[in-house]
Amino acid sequence: MNKKKNPLISVIIPVYNVEKYLDKCVQSVVDQTYKDLEIILVDDGSPDNSPQLCDDWAEKDDRIVVIHKKNGGLSDARNHGLDVSTGEYIVFVDSDDYIERNMIETLVYLLLKDYSDLSMCSYKLVDEEGKEINAKNCVVSETVHKKEFYKRLTQPGWGYYVIACAKLYKKSLFNNIKFPIGKINEDSFIMHWIIYECEKISVVDDKLYNYVQRADSIMHKGYTIKNLDDFEAFYDRFLFLKNNGYKEFLADIVDSVVIRYFEIFIGLKMTSPDDLIKYNNVIKIIREMTDWNKKHSIKCFGVFYFPRLFYRCVFVFSMIKNKTFSFKEIGNVIIPRRIQIRKARNSNE
Repeated sequence: MNKKKNPLISVIIPVYNVEKYLDKCVQSVVDQTYKDLEIILVDDGSPDNSPQLCDDWAEKDDRIVVIHKKNGGLSDARNHGLDVSTGEYIVFVDSDDYIERNMIETLVYLLLKDYSDLSMCSYKLVDEEGKEINAKNCVVSETVHKKEFYKRLTQPGWGYYVIACAKLYKKSLFNNIKFPIGKINEDSFIMHWIIYECEKISVVDDKLYNYVQRADSIMHKGYTIKNLDDFEAFYDRFLFLKNNGYKEFLADIVDSVVIRYFEIFIGLKMTSPDDLIKYNNVIKIIREMTDWNKKHSIKCFGVFYFPRLFYRCVFVFSMIKNKTFSFKEIGNVIIPRRIQIRKARNSNE
């Protein structure tokens, strides 16, 4: 690339309790083959040594900008980074992850070559030692328009397409879009809106982003009531596609909702009346999604109108199929689940 024509890329890295991982993350960005970078470290009120590490990095590289702020969560940190960024394009990197040396150069090349508004690559799931956990790759190299991308967002492997990381965005895509405060899986709330602003999206199947699977991360602490945010995101995407002429993808969203429902239902812990209220509200919006089509309404009737009975049947069938049948295991999973619901109800009376 001709350096005079290289656009400035703002790399936004939210930082919170990652002193063990931060150096590796920032080093991977500093070492990029693409050098025209503005690296924004957003210290989100981290109580460990991460703030000092951020300041140390700013002294080493004048491309690094550090923001210290009160804790507001991942979405708030990303939004702060967007507000202060001066680059023409945006990249998000989570501070416990790291990227391959050519990731940004590859994404810039794709975007400029295809005159796209957004480019993306695949990612690799790795453990804390850098060993790949799952070699699966659901990303296909292609250049698509928004309708084709929405299809990818609703089919198996949609998680590869919905994450905010592993992408290069025109900054203008965020002119009227912000990450939702207080939600987990915040990427799922905005990606369909981002794509709506795009005319063309470039995709490469190279695994250039390393997604570290931490044992102590939010995504690996079991399911709590916060995980029901997933269904609010599904519902937002469902209404968006329904209201913008993409009804052919609604059935796939409902199928994803059913799968996700069982993933969360198995380990969900409810401990208060407020938890029960949120749970019931989520069930209502899930029923609305499944009731839009008679075929899917019948298909999902048992799932959402008799969830505990349906869950028990699926759970026991799964144990028999996998030859892991155990009355103790059934007791450990199903009985506590029923007690949680009963306790939550009783405490509200």
